This record gives sequence, C-alpha cells and structure tokens, in this order.
Amino acid sequence: MSNAKTPIKVLRTGLKRVDKAWMQGNWSEKKEDGKYYVCLEGALFGYCDAKKGLTAAQDQARAAVLEVIKDRYEDRFSSIPSFNDDPDRTKEEVMEVIKLAIVRLETGEAGGPDVMSDEEIDDLLEFMRKTEKK
Repeated sequence: MSNAKTPIKVLRTGLKRVDKAWMQGNWSEKKEDGKYYVCLEGALFGYCDAKKGLTAAQDQARAAVLEVIKDRYEDRFSSIPSFNDDPDRTKEEVMEVIKLAIVRLETGEAGGPDVMSDEEIDDLLEFMRKTEKK
C-alpha cells in the first residue's frame, strides 16, 4: 500500500516512478536489467493490495489524472490504461499529464471553480521549465 497521504504526494511519487522506468502493456514488471517498470496506473498505485482497494489519496490522484487526460486529449481516452497504452504515447506525454494533475491540485481543487485554464497551466509549465534550466 502506498504511504502517500495526499493525492499530490501520490502524483509526485508516480512521476518519479514513470521517469525511472515507464512501460506500456502491463501495470508493473521486473525486466532483465533488474528494474521494475510501471505504466501510468502502476506508477500511481504502486504495489497496493487490490483486495483492499485504493486509498483516498490514490483515488483523488487518479481522478485528477483522468480529468487532465480528458481535457488535453478531448475525451479520446476513457481510462488511464487506454491513454498509457496508445501506440503513439511517449514517456514525456505521460509525465506531462502527471505534472498537470499536480498543478491542478496545487492551484485549486480539480474540477472546481479555482482551477487554472489549460492556457494558464501551459504558461506555468513553460515558466517552470525555464527556471529548472537555470
């Protein structure tokens, strides 16, 4: 079970997992190089016990990610696996979705009236990229 107590912590942990070893087609898998690879959903949920279900933080993180996917990709994907496993999907796109979900949760409740527009989020991400390089 994940130790993350907030959806933002779940997303930050998921972002690290995707950056370290992202994959398509499976939730998680140990490869010949000894590393565990994860899909987007596997990155969010970690090694939780499916019988116990998701924590509230994991459920909120999943909802935020789904909201970003639906907004950014105009409802072309109805689930995290369909987005993650799209043949044209890149690791960078998966990471961007997680980052946008973090920004949405940090700037207001996902889906609430205080959520930044996609244009404002894009501007903020561009600013963050520029400041990271310095």
